[in-house]
Amino acid sequence: MNYGLPYKGSKNRIAKKILDVLPAAPVLYDVFAGGCAITHAALLSGKYSRVVANDINGMIPAAFEKAIRGGFRNEDRWISREEFRRLYLSDPYVAICFSFGNNLHEYCYARGLEPYKRALHYAIFWKDIAPWAELCPETADALKKAVESEQDRHKRRIGAGRAIVTALKAGLMNGTIDPAVMNKSIYRKIRKEKTPGLKLQSVESVERLKSLETLENDERLHRLERLETLESQGRINSVDVPPVLSVTTRDYREMEFSAPGIIYCDPPYKNTGQYHTVGTFDFDAFYSWCLHQSNPVFISEYTMPEDRFVPVAAFTVTRKLSAKKSSICHEKIWRPRTQL
Repeated sequence: MNYGLPYKGSKNRIAKKILDVLPAAPVLYDVFAGGCAITHAALLSGKYSRVVANDINGMIPAAFEKAIRGGFRNEDRWISREEFRRLYLSDPYVAICFSFGNNLHEYCYARGLEPYKRALHYAIFWKDIAPWAELCPETADALKKAVESEQDRHKRRIGAGRAIVTALKAGLMNGTIDPAVMNKSIYRKIRKEKTPGLKLQSVESVERLKSLETLENDERLHRLERLETLESQGRINSVDVPPVLSVTTRDYREMEFSAPGIIYCDPPYKNTGQYHTVGTFDFDAFYSWCLHQSNPVFISEYTMPEDRFVPVAAFTVTRKLSAKKSSICHEKIWRPRTQL
């Protein structure tokens, strides 16, 4: 299962494992919510009556809340490089679905690939083959058959990629396609990655956004407005009451923990390039803040000062660096020694 939104540094792959470590409580405070993978897993876990998703970049947690309410149900825009530069700071669909590696600030496609990706977007979203036929006439018929015969867009994306690759291989073998055609940007990418299909980040990300709508229909998560009223009436701990989601956009040092609960922190990691803001993050101030909290604090990090913090869990995670490269990381959950 995928948790949360596509986001650089997401805890999607280990969200369930982290939730297994965190104890039950009235409230879970997800202080650096990012793409809301932990928030999502917490809402589904049944361990919390309320979940607070906080991030100083409030656009992404707000987009998560919008997604679970079906707010991206009709979203299918293609975003050009120029539109991205104009909209990425204010439009979560643009930032999430069209940024490189989900870093929210760089356009996802190289200039040479952009027209091909646009053509694929038109074909997969709207079954419009014309842009692809203009760029790649040698595989246009195969793409047309693949998209016109499939109503499910996820299957259409997979089928489109397979159809193009199959047509290329057949054409090269029987001589109907000139080998020089493989010098086209999109075909060079296929050859380099040696994948059975075409990766189309914008389509995959939109599918992820829309998949979160099912969260709103979960029997424990429907009618959030009614639950906020129930909370004010003191009924929030009733076992048959679904959890309430609250979204805040504060600096972690300005957060208010008015109700007892668990504080979970997934801050920028020290000595990594995981976040473009990492150079401005004051780690010593963060350590001090953690040590002064009265609620239990759990921190995700590779390393922490072991004179003040101790690891209570560890996970091995494979992080993909590119189509061919990956690295093994050892994620840990830390606690302040003063709280043990």
